[in-house]
Amino acid sequence: MDVSTTCHTPKGERQTTLRLWDGRRGIGLEARVYQYQPREKPEQQYKQLELTMSESAADSGTPEAQLKTNLKAYNAVVKLENATKKEDSHSKMRTATFLAAFRFFEAPLSQPANSEEIPISIDWPACPTPNAIYDYIGANPLSDYATGAM
Repeated sequence: MDVSTTCHTPKGERQTTLRLWDGRRGIGLEARVYQYQPREKPEQQYKQLELTMSESAADSGTPEAQLKTNLKAYNAVVKLENATKKEDSHSKMRTATFLAAFRFFEAPLSQPANSEEIPISIDWPACPTPNAIYDYIGANPLSDYATGAM
């Protein structure tokens, strides 16, 4: 995407949704990151993470690429669950599952062509449950090949 206008926050400020806009083509991209946290209530299973613009220039690609696209890297940082005992801290297996969600959007027909104004965001749908994702792609979650199928 040849991004002519992007929506970035100043370094150190956090946001939950990244929005990129190509005014020349009238299309945009939004991205979010979630951490999966198994809960009894499906609506509480995903924690939306805050994203912070990376302080490292190297994360955003080469200087030439940065000049061409004006895109910046963002980080989502989350603390993993602590081990219960000191002796478990290096031997207990800890895992974390993350979901990156992307969606494209277009300018409304009423917006003039080549507009640099980013259209107003509409609400995102609720995150699907893991079982709904497996059902959608037709994979058996108990299969050794489930991760590869996803």
